Amino acid sequence: MKKTFWPFGILLVIVFGVLLLVALVYISLIQPNPNDNAYMQKYRDVEKNIDVLLSDSKVFLENYSVYLSANQKYTLQDELIPPYLIKAKKIEKTQQNIFLQTPSKLYLFLVSKTKNQEIKILNYQVFATRYYDNDYKNKFDLLAEDANLKSFDFAPQKQGRWKITLEITFLYHQKESKVYLQRDFVVKN
Repeated sequence: MKKTFWPFGILLVIVFGVLLLVALVYISLIQPNPNDNAYMQKYRDVEKNIDVLLSDSKVFLENYSVYLSANQKYTLQDELIPPYLIKAKKIEKTQQNIFLQTPSKLYLFLVSKTKNQEIKILNYQVFATRYYDNDYKNKFDLLAEDANLKSFDFAPQKQGRWKITLEITFLYHQKESKVYLQRDFVVKN
């Protein structure tokens, strides 16, 4: 009786496939994703600390409303939204696209909801990115108009849909926390 080796061939192909999958998973875990940028942090860090991010956002929103407008007056539709607290359909309903001609001046309004503030705002940073670019290098300097009004010049080089992200660092119960709020704009030259 002759021995056949075809079952070993099938087994070898299966083992090779499993080893290839293990190698691909290992490589994908080691190699960083160039587009891995969720609010100036890695997606992995955001997912790991999502409860902290959500609780910090809720604490901030209990004390302040933040509006970003192209005018010196704001409406309720100009409110900046923490993206992790609101579903996508609600963002579409609450925020209408604002079409900007560049260069523009944008105004940031901080409206206190309570008289006795439990939180102290330490720092503001404004970042802009064009969708699908994921480049948060576009950082703007805020100019203080008064205590509750800041402004900055917005003159992007490219047309398209832009996301303005506001990073606010605040102190709450002697603990430094951050909240990220966003607003979309459509830029036309």
